[in-house]
Amino acid sequence: MKEMLAMNRLIDAKAARSRTKSVITWLLFRYVFILFHFCSRVKQCTGILFTMVNMAPECRLTDNEAA
Repeated sequence: MKEMLAMNRLIDAKAARSRTKSVITWLLFRYVFILFHFCSRVKQCTGILFTMVNMAPECRLTDNEAA
């Protein structure tokens, strides 16, 4: 009986680790996807941070590009 209880605890612990790894993997994938999507919207300039803060004139969208 004790062996069965120990085996069940071991199986539950492995399942919990597996779920944790799955959630972490999913969150990292989602984070990378969001960053990729965001960065693909920003034009290449001297730097993404500079572009976001100062919006360099060469990075601003014209009316034709925005449409």
